[in-house]
Amino acid sequence: MSDTDKIWTAISELGRKIDGLAEAVAEAAEPKKARHRGLPHRLTADDVRNVTFITTRVAPGYHTPEVDDFLDKVEAELDERSREHLALQAENERLAAENGDLRARLGGRVGEH
Repeated sequence: MSDTDKIWTAISELGRKIDGLAEAVAEAAEPKKARHRGLPHRLTADDVRNVTFITTRVAPGYHTPEVDDFLDKVEAELDERSREHLALQAENERLAAENGDLRARLGGRVGEH
């Protein structure tokens, strides 16, 4: 193979690499929507468990272990708040029923002085 052929072969290979890089850049630059946007309801622990993040091929993204650790904390907090909320709802229902029973036992005398 002559030196000229080697140069043209190298130029051709370089052109293929540039084309591949240009495609990768175009794909990475194309805006994509995260799957968690626009949820029709309040954020739940399941939402956090199932969220996915977009990664990029060109620029460095978030450090995955840090994101995972954060999501674990958010998930645990939402689970705890959900349990607390359910417990408070049950306590509220119990107290409302007890209030109704006491009012019935007093025979309408509540509020009379």
